[in-house]
Amino acid sequence: MITNLPNTKLIPNYTIAKLFLSYQVTSFHQACEYVWQLPYGRTSQNTQPLLVLKESKGTCSSKHALLKLLAEECSQYADNFSDIELVLGVYIMNEANSPGVGSVLSQYSLSTIPEAHCFLRYHGQEYDFTRHFYQQQTPTPTFIFIHRLVISPAEIGEKKNKIHKDFLQGHLNQFPLTKAWDIREECITAL
Repeated sequence: MITNLPNTKLIPNYTIAKLFLSYQVTSFHQACEYVWQLPYGRTSQNTQPLLVLKESKGTCSSKHALLKLLAEECSQYADNFSDIELVLGVYIMNEANSPGVGSVLSQYSLSTIPEAHCFLRYHGQEYDFTRHFYQQQTPTPTFIFIHRLVISPAEIGEKKNKIHKDFLQGHLNQFPLTKAWDIREECITAL
């Protein structure tokens, strides 16, 4: 999987590369593997991707935003890195693709809820470095995306949340938006 992405040695002249090098991560592929193996969890500031390394955890948004920032640095001295995109996808989350959320959804007489998910895309192929342990222990869940949008690392906060909330409001129109978001948060906790 990772081998289909471009690879290069990291150069300490760049901020993010220098930070990865301080963790003995010396190439882009090693950076992907390193980030992939970090536990899933929210950092203290979800719009600051560098905290993924400093706090040793991250979400789909923060992990992939960090790797996209590294790819942008690598594009300054290596070919093909500018072709790596950070993508926001919206899929319909349910018990089958997100074990643990079914009991939460059933409390509200729901079987599905829209969920936003970030990943990298390179030449049409999608790469998800969110949960290494989960993907190694069980089959990779199938996310059927109903919406995809290329975003920048700076858009993982407000813009991502707005898009996500728009989908929530459209799908769960029987609830006020604040309640729909609370249900979504319960689902994330159940994961």
